[in-house]
Amino acid sequence: MRIGDQSNENTHGIIGAVKIELEKGAIRVPRNHRDFYYKWTLADNKFIDVGDY
Repeated sequence: MRIGDQSNENTHGIIGAVKIELEKGAIRVPRNHRDFYYKWTLADNKFIDVGDY
């Protein structure tokens, strides 16, 4: 599932529109810079940062 794909959304990052991806137990936010991204997974009722910076 992707949030922010609609053209009328006002979600813009530094370089372009922000695409928030919801995966099985994870939230991923691309940084729009050299394939780096923020990513958090849910484990033991806590979100753990596992992004690629």
